[in-house]
Amino acid sequence: MFVNNINLSDEQLNVIKDMSDISMVIAGAGSGKSLTMVLKIKYLIDNNILKPEEICAITYTNKAVDSLKNKIFDLTHSNIDVFTFHKLSLEIIKRANLDYNILPVNFLDSIIHEFFESYAFGNVKILDYIYKYFH
Repeated sequence: MFVNNINLSDEQLNVIKDMSDISMVIAGAGSGKSLTMVLKIKYLIDNNILKPEEICAITYTNKAVDSLKNKIFDLTHSNIDVFTFHKLSLEIIKRANLDYNILPVNFLDSIIHEFFESYAFGNVKILDYIYKYFH
């Protein structure tokens, strides 16, 4: 079926027309996930099902966020909230006025280093397991 002169699969149409409260689109690279998300958002806005400010899209990378925002705007002329999982989490914390601390980037490295230095080294059982796991 063609939507906006784009040939869509039955699966894509099912996602676009599905009226569940939450939609999750999972598919391989180049399969049309972004297109499906954009057309779903267009469908929701054009059919007065949701207002643009009621829609939130989540993707994995900052690059994908920018790309998806641009595609949505080009097709709907609406600014939709699009976040990475991390940015959405921070936005929720911010809106809830919660105090939080983000650990330094090297904190995990420090924990791992301390584990190996103080616990694993000298423990033959653990070292044997680690060796088998990574070998």
